[in-house]
Amino acid sequence: MLKSCGLAKDKKQSSLPSGIVTFIHPKTHKQIKQLSIASTDEEMKTTIETLLK
Repeated sequence: MLKSCGLAKDKKQSSLPSGIVTFIHPKTHKQIKQLSIASTDEEMKTTIETLLK
């Protein structure tokens, strides 16, 4: 995205997803869990369902 806007002209672009999803407790504001966005949909779904219990 930055490259297409001309903000990162010489940066190499990876085809692999990279990033982290961080789950934070709404009352304590403490980190509960982190997952890579490369995690499977099933892993994400299971984690979210578990955290909502």
